[in-house]
Amino acid sequence: MKRNVIQKLRLLLTAAACLLAVASCNEKEKEYTGEPYFYIEGNPTDEQVGTASQSLKYVVRSNRPWKIAPQGEAAWIKPFPDEGELDGIFRINISENKTIDVRIMNFEFVMDGTPQPTVLHIEQEAAEASLTITPSPTISVLSNGGGVTVNVSANIEWNYSLSDGTWLRQPQVDETAITFMADANETGHIREAVLTVTPTDAQYAALAASVIIRQLSIREDDSQSIGFVYFEDDFSWIIPFNGPADIENWNADESATVAGTHNIYTYANATDGIAAGDLLAAFLAQGYTDPRYDGTNDSRIIYFGAHYLKFGKTGYHGKLQRQLTQIAPDKFSNILLTFDATPCKTNPTGNNYDDVFLRVVIEGSGSVGVDDGTTKIGEDIDIQLVDKSRPWVWLTRSVVLYGVAADTRVTIQTNMPDSPTGDGLQRRWYLDNLKFVKHSVVTP
Repeated sequence: MKRNVIQKLRLLLTAAACLLAVASCNEKEKEYTGEPYFYIEGNPTDEQVGTASQSLKYVVRSNRPWKIAPQGEAAWIKPFPDEGELDGIFRINISENKTIDVRIMNFEFVMDGTPQPTVLHIEQEAAEASLTITPSPTISVLSNGGGVTVNVSANIEWNYSLSDGTWLRQPQVDETAITFMADANETGHIREAVLTVTPTDAQYAALAASVIIRQLSIREDDSQSIGFVYFEDDFSWIIPFNGPADIENWNADESATVAGTHNIYTYANATDGIAAGDLLAAFLAQGYTDPRYDGTNDSRIIYFGAHYLKFGKTGYHGKLQRQLTQIAPDKFSNILLTFDATPCKTNPTGNNYDDVFLRVVIEGSGSVGVDDGTTKIGEDIDIQLVDKSRPWVWLTRSVVLYGVAADTRVTIQTNMPDSPTGDGLQRRWYLDNLKFVKHSVVTP
């Protein structure tokens, strides 16, 4: 009996195995019926693509398993997926080409183990040659020395050169940066080196870039006493030019009318023997410059009254700049800058004033309002007349300039950005009684 049971069990297992085999064969025959075929919709053979990263989509029509075979190894281009079965979709993912070389890759296709005549050729265009350095145009180094790094972003080979840089040591160079160690500056003066990065290939010579590496000296005070006056101007040098005295009359006489002001660039008066340019020459003789002036009529926006200057006209905002050349060479000082200012009347016969705020900006050594050596733009200075029903008054304002030196250029201006075509805003203002005074001793 036991023997019969075992034989029956063997027959059942054999029958089951045959049924599975038949089912499998039938399924395969059902899947892969007909003559084998393979093609990509649209029959693409050649793709020309730009430098940007992108993903190209393709639709496969086939009745067999297939694989994508790149003809080479490259990280910039990859198919996904790289195989499929029957109809399907795949993508060619391409990364951005930042190089100056054209990139090419061919893809072949294998269907059910058989290479297909379809070949997909993809060519990515080269990027333009580029070379930039940061920061630029100037990088500052601590007076006590330390590391300084210039970053180089380039897709071409390059070399560097350094002029006046014996104080910069231990250069470390890789593909993206140049790093030096700077010695402490105990020379008593500011020192500068020029780093120039130049393409190795002469055809890209125009891409060469330079940066000034600048280091202040360990600061030594100029030893002037507190309260020492470096420069003072009550603008009495304007008086001989007979400017109108509108503002001063308003303080005492509310019925006074506004006589207007004259342009320092163009004013002439033959009766008084004043030629065009005389007032400008007197302005420059005081050590002032006009950083807004570029030779155009719309940049001639400094005017004069009886003993003061007016800045700006509708849409254009004026500036006054002066370099602190009175400070001893290679020395430093903390200076209190004071001046009188007031806004221009919007309506000469009414009591409305331009909505104008000033600020002090410096270039070169020092900082504005805080002794950090880096704050070059001061906070907004309010010169609004709160009681607009009253006549004009001069408002005295001040700001401390820390660690300034003979190379420091100080600009008084509005808080509005320059607009080469004018912005339509009225931000006109008057200036009088300018003074630079020793505020405190500079610490190293």
